[in-house]
Amino acid sequence: TQSTGEATCVSPDQHTGPDYVLDGLHRRRLTPQGRERIIAGTLRRDVREITPDCNPALRPICSFENPHLVRYLYQVSLRVSDRIARQLRAVYSSTGPVQSVLKPLVIQVKEDVSEEGALLLNLRPMASYRFITYSLLIFLLSYLSGINPLLIFTYLGLGIAACAFASSIINST
Repeated sequence: TQSTGEATCVSPDQHTGPDYVLDGLHRRRLTPQGRERIIAGTLRRDVREITPDCNPALRPICSFENPHLVRYLYQVSLRVSDRIARQLRAVYSSTGPVQSVLKPLVIQVKEDVSEEGALLLNLRPMASYRFITYSLLIFLLSYLSGINPLLIFTYLGLGIAACAFASSIINST
C-alpha cells in the first residue's frame, strides 16, 4: 500500500520497510531492502513496472535494434530537440488528442521540464528491425501498386490520430 506522508510503498509484511520509493519523476526505485527481497526471491515484480534510472535514450542497445541506426538517431534527436525545445515543452505540458499521440515521442530526461535540455525527442523506436521491416514493406507495396508512399503514411498517421482522439474522449468521460 502507498503511504500518504511520503511517496513510499511498503511490502505486505510490514517488518522489512519499503520495497520501493517514488522519485520526483513518479518512477519507482527499489530500496536496498527491496533489492534484497528480489534477490532472495521473496518479492517479485513485473518487469513492466521497473523503470530505468538512466535516460531511456541511453539504455543499452537491444538485439531487436540496429546499433548503427540507434546511435545515428540519438544524435539526430539531440540536434532536433535543441531546435524545437519550446515546442517539445508545449507538447509535454498540454493535453489533447494531438498531444496524446506525440507525448510518447518525448522523453523527460531532467526533473525540471523548464530547464534547457530537459526534454528529448525519442526517435529510438525507428531503429527497431520491426519498424524498418514495416517501412520497407510499405514502400514496396506502394511501389508495386503505384500509390505514393507519403499518401500511405498520411493515412496511417490520420488513423493513429483518430484512435488517440477517440481514446482521449473516452478517458475524459
